[in-house]
Amino acid sequence: MGEAYGTVAAIFLSAYLMFIMPLNNMIYESEKLEQMYVLNEITYFVESVRNTGCISDNMYLNLIEKLSAFGGYELKITHYRNVYNEDKKEVLYFEQADYLWNIKEELMENGLYKLGRNEYIKVMVTKGEDVIVCYGGSIKNENN
Repeated sequence: MGEAYGTVAAIFLSAYLMFIMPLNNMIYESEKLEQMYVLNEITYFVESVRNTGCISDNMYLNLIEKLSAFGGYELKITHYRNVYNEDKKEVLYFEQADYLWNIKEELMENGLYKLGRNEYIKVMVTKGEDVIVCYGGSIKNENN
């Protein structure tokens, strides 16, 4: 009787090691490849924006098309700029931010969203509550 339990346990262990564990490993590796692809595309987009100082309608639509191939991703773009308000007595400094809806609105109107030198862009990709990629940097605007 004890030998039968050992045989059943060996069959279940063999089935787990031969089928379930490799399947779990494949799922994990495919998720990592997907994340690397998203990181690569976001890096390319952000570096293009940093170098040119603008987001064109074509650049944005290409990024959305590439991210929608996997589905379930949410894109968040934030553009930060420093604003100096010079009063007669003091100089006030504060940071102003434009978010994706402001950027989309400008893209629909003009087809181009311009960013100034030394401003900052941050692109974040989320899937549900999890942050997959967060990448950004200061605008160089090498075209001017």
